[in-house]
Amino acid sequence: MRNKLLRYSSAIGAAFAIIWLGAWSYCYSVGSRIPIEESNRIYGVNYHGTLLYLNKAEYVSLYAIPVVFFLIGIVSAIVIKIRTPQD
Repeated sequence: MRNKLLRYSSAIGAAFAIIWLGAWSYCYSVGSRIPIEESNRIYGVNYHGTLLYLNKAEYVSLYAIPVVFFLIGIVSAIVIKIRTPQD
């Protein structure tokens, strides 16, 4: 059962890494280097020394993705632990 848990958590970790890096890549390509109030790009994010201004949806998604995947990982570990027969 331990191997199943490791495979499952590895898959969740890989999915998280791909999605989060994709979100950062997207935000880096569309983010503005100066605040633009007309398009609501006023939320500043430091990306390796480059200050990017994002809109609220992009800004929230960068911080919501890790939280969501952390919770998915915790819940899945609990479910697998509950369903595992005790030796």
